[in-house]
Amino acid sequence: MTINEPFDYNSCVLPFSGLTLPASVNLVDYKQIIEDLEDVANAHEQLNSFGFGDLTQITMDVLTKQEPKYSRMYVIPADTILDENQLTLNFTIIIADKLEDDYSNQRDVLSDTLEIIKDVYTILYLSEYETVWGASVEPFLERFESVLAGWTMNITLTQPFDYNRCILPEIDFTATKWSELAELWDEVNKKYNKI
Repeated sequence: MTINEPFDYNSCVLPFSGLTLPASVNLVDYKQIIEDLEDVANAHEQLNSFGFGDLTQITMDVLTKQEPKYSRMYVIPADTILDENQLTLNFTIIIADKLEDDYSNQRDVLSDTLEIIKDVYTILYLSEYETVWGASVEPFLERFESVLAGWTMNITLTQPFDYNRCILPEIDFTATKWSELAELWDEVNKKYNKI
């Protein structure tokens, strides 16, 4: 059974305040994107912790060595695709909350965490990032050492990636050995470091 409902979130209805993301994702590196996701988690009124890393660490904060507070946003890096003119970054974002021993809050947890997922996606989608966002969302129940439920969002960030043969520091690409090409890149890198 499929139920369609309006999804008309905008920046005026989100539980965030004072959060701005960079105007161009081309100006930031991978680390900055993770920090931006952490800023989103810290700015959300219903999220109580943020984590990044391997799935096995979702129920144990690697810094404090203690179980984190819930509701929790946890980011797992996924594959990154390098194409000639675009770079596609993939992340799995989990919004999880703890289930009661008798599972009496199961429906509330799924409902609340879905609303948080919608908020997170909307703040990314409505941000000033010059990128294309895509996402798919899937629920989960009764997982992990601490019994959690919530939603997993697989999110894709596509940005321009201008690396191609036309901008390599070499005129005749086909006649060059890789070792020679590496030396040319080193020379270009030295020039950029002086700027």
